[in-house]
Amino acid sequence: MKISRKVFFIFFTVIAVTLLLTVNQIVTYFIQQRFYFAVSQINQLQIQVRQLDQLRLALLLPERTFDRHKYDRLVAESSKSSAILRDFVVNMPPDVHHQLENLEMNLSNFRRSLLETADSIEAVKQNESDIHKSMQRLHSFAMGQKEGDSFEDATSTMESGGGQGETIFSSGLFFEVSSFIHHQQFHRLPEIRKLLLQVEMSKSSSGLSPEPELLLSLLESYYLRSLQLLDRKQYVEASANAFLEQTQLLLTQL
Repeated sequence: MKISRKVFFIFFTVIAVTLLLTVNQIVTYFIQQRFYFAVSQINQLQIQVRQLDQLRLALLLPERTFDRHKYDRLVAESSKSSAILRDFVVNMPPDVHHQLENLEMNLSNFRRSLLETADSIEAVKQNESDIHKSMQRLHSFAMGQKEGDSFEDATSTMESGGGQGETIFSSGLFFEVSSFIHHQQFHRLPEIRKLLLQVEMSKSSSGLSPEPELLLSLLESYYLRSLQLLDRKQYVEASANAFLEQTQLLLTQL
């Protein structure tokens, strides 16, 4: 009887240990699955943000337009991934919740700043186009430029000595404006203002009296928008870097 009882206890102990090990393996498996799921969602967010950042880099290339359809799609996908991740960490420690809140804030900042940068670039491009048209009208009147010639054609005419060399344009207006726009030499604005005042006071340009004032207004607007664009570019880059850093911090908390 004693032997049977010993055998029973040994058998029971083996079964109990086996069951505990099995349960432990199952629990560990599900914990790992949840961890891998969270990591996959974070990685997915990182991929989506990098794709959004590619849209930012594309904005810096000439003749490239902002792909708003792709932007809207990536915003929807990243919002979905963020919501899934939020539901996943609902029962996790407060530190993880705090990291996720920071993550969502950085993601929101990045998406908003990217859209603001795109809008700012479009505004600068439109402003520059308006300046070219205004310069063309002034040049056409003073130097007999053919209608439809570009701003660069006008600049080339000045540099080659063509047109009426004694006009006020040959004194440097086109050079000053070109440097102001294409080389961001904003310190030239006072000299441009001085030259435009001479144009406005010139008897030969009396028929275009509104144009110098309009051009000056466009140049001042271009200056302010260029500064705003520079600020947006710096902010959107910082937002992207902050998000990627935050994802690494969140991974260490999981």
